[in-house]
Amino acid sequence: MSWIHPFIGVLVWSWLTFMNPHQVVWGLATELRLNLVISIVTVLGFLISRENKSLPSNLTVFLLFIFAFIWIISTQMAMAPELADDLLVRHLKTFALLLMVMFLANNRVRLHALVFVMVLSIGYFGVYGGIVGIITGGNSHFSGPPNSMIADNNHLALAIVVTLPLANYLRMYSKNKAVKFTLIAAMGLGVIAVLSTYSRGGFLGLMTMGALFWWKSKRKLLTLIVGAAIVIPAIQLMPEKWWSRMDTIENAADEDRSFQERVGSWETAFNLAVSNPIFGGGFSATQSRRVYQQYKAYGDPTGSRAAHSIYFQVMGDLGFVGLFVFLLILFTSWRNSVAIIRGAQRHKSLSWAEDLAKMLQVSMAGYIVAGAALSLAYYDLTLTMIVMLINLRVLVEKENALRVHDGTAVIAPASPATLSRFER
Repeated sequence: MSWIHPFIGVLVWSWLTFMNPHQVVWGLATELRLNLVISIVTVLGFLISRENKSLPSNLTVFLLFIFAFIWIISTQMAMAPELADDLLVRHLKTFALLLMVMFLANNRVRLHALVFVMVLSIGYFGVYGGIVGIITGGNSHFSGPPNSMIADNNHLALAIVVTLPLANYLRMYSKNKAVKFTLIAAMGLGVIAVLSTYSRGGFLGLMTMGALFWWKSKRKLLTLIVGAAIVIPAIQLMPEKWWSRMDTIENAADEDRSFQERVGSWETAFNLAVSNPIFGGGFSATQSRRVYQQYKAYGDPTGSRAAHSIYFQVMGDLGFVGLFVFLLILFTSWRNSVAIIRGAQRHKSLSWAEDLAKMLQVSMAGYIVAGAALSLAYYDLTLTMIVMLINLRVLVEKENALRVHDGTAVIAPASPATLSRFER
């Protein structure tokens, strides 16, 4: 199917990348390089297909290429090449997936399908974690699949947070009542799962996402009631040790040792960037004991630590130039979402694009806030969301351009001519 319909390959590739299902089973599946096989078949199928081979015309596309170029140069000059080389390969694989999404996720059907894959991939862990949280009364921590970007409980919490708004988008456009109910239940369990990770960054992201979600909602009172009905019981479910950990958010600067260590790692990343402002120290340089000892903050007793912030992570890895490009990517992505919402409001048939852009905007807000305390700058899921915003903006602008001024000609967001036989 991936050979005949390359976008099917993109969906499978995305599923294997986001969920890492081969890491949560035993046996032969853990040894097979399924992602490599699917990616090769998908790319070859795309090259011989009649699919459009041109990239979207958008500033964020250019910035993503610059970002990837900085990855390569920084790795060639890395201070800890034993760490940077493997991570470069991983991130370039992610970039290859982003390119395929740019090329192929170019209509409503495909974007909707990609959202479903995202929600199913991360929603699995949200449902599982929520059920475990209820059974254990919030006393059982859980984390993601090993050897993946979401293996850490903090990273998994962020992944669930950014996926919740997309689940709500699917709920809005699912006609089947059973699907709607399942998505609502999955969202509720996802909230409990985030709390059960004991991640303070995940909790802050959840609160930020919830506030912006309420602001973007068309039914603010109903949204507030439903949200309170989910969040308040979920928080009440948590044990005393959860409350003690969340209390450190307020007094962390003075009392919490973990926060003090994070401040030390941030200062270390800054010192590293000052010494290497153009290309930084390379991927995960601060996790090398030798490098960390050279640039660590004064009085920091730790041997090596991750940056624990997407901003300081990029600063230490890629220098101030890489951080500037990263911030520009986030800024232009937000601008893309604003442009989509404004453009889609011109025609009712594009309301789906407006709603999808709003939910992606909410997801990005959760990522931007929670990411300040988590090392997940190169997360494939959020980078894919950025690319989806690019494609969605191009699609909305194209649809608006095809309409005549008097509004008599109405072009469907995904007309049959733009779909493959499989999609139809």
